[in-house]
Amino acid sequence: MNEFNTEIDRSDTSSIKWSLIQDVDNPAKWLKTDAYFGDDRTLPMWIADMDFRSPEVVVKALEERAKHGIYGYTGNSDSYLNSITGWMKRRHDWHVKSDWIVTTPGVVPALHMLVQVLTENSDNVVVQQPIYYPFFSAIKENGRNLISNSLIFENGNYSMDFENLEKVTADPQTKLIILCNPHNPVGRVWSVSELLQFGIICRKNNVIVIADEIH
Repeated sequence: MNEFNTEIDRSDTSSIKWSLIQDVDNPAKWLKTDAYFGDDRTLPMWIADMDFRSPEVVVKALEERAKHGIYGYTGNSDSYLNSITGWMKRRHDWHVKSDWIVTTPGVVPALHMLVQVLTENSDNVVVQQPIYYPFFSAIKENGRNLISNSLIFENGNYSMDFENLEKVTADPQTKLIILCNPHNPVGRVWSVSELLQFGIICRKNNVIVIADEIH
């Protein structure tokens, strides 16, 4: 059967997507979905968690590892590092060295770490709204100033506001900008020419770029 047409029941699996919802007044707080909807079924329209079953080869690999029975601390194996460097070479023709790779618990912790390392208190950090909401907390919770270079919505399409980008990055207090590509949530995959123009502006004004969701 086509796995893309199979509905999988995720009840009692502690699924954030299906069982929890963010509090309207406090996005850092999670509530049970039924607090809002009772027993009615909700249809969360997530992208990052799409309810497709993992490939059988992945399931079997996890099962084989689980059979070992000991789940202690592990480091980065050669196969893990080679899978990353190989992917970057095949997909992007980018020769990434294994000693460049730093593993973090996830994208959001990495954003917090980078903001802390690359900027100081009261520095400006730029995002392009509308944007993935954890970008805001990574900036504000670390004592930095959130500056928006809001996207332009015109004729049903989003684009970067390069004129305003020139302005906000020219501020000497602006030290960092977070690039999202494909852009979450508008879905834009930035073109080569857009990325080049973006990079030229940031480089001219000595603003560091960190990129999220590059595929």
